[in-house]
Amino acid sequence: MMRAKAEETFTFSQMCRMLGKSTRYIRSLQMAIGLHIPERGELYTQSYLVFMRKVVSLRAYSVPIADINELLIKERPHDGAVDHEPSSRSRRNCS
Repeated sequence: MMRAKAEETFTFSQMCRMLGKSTRYIRSLQMAIGLHIPERGELYTQSYLVFMRKVVSLRAYSVPIADINELLIKERPHDGAVDHEPSSRSRRNCS
């Protein structure tokens, strides 16, 4: 039986370098859109890097954080959980 190839992982700093953005900018995006922020030392997957690249691109085209949040809410699986409502802190503009 063949094993699936393990997904490549990155530290937070590596991911930020790959995205071409500062650690402060990426952390503020994560907080603004209510993403889980892994504990110190936890690694990010290739899939997460691709996701963050899309978020960074949306911001580069001046898509407001509120609109990105709305897109994420619509794309989340509907499992009966209450929709994520960003706090006023989450609505700040990350530029």
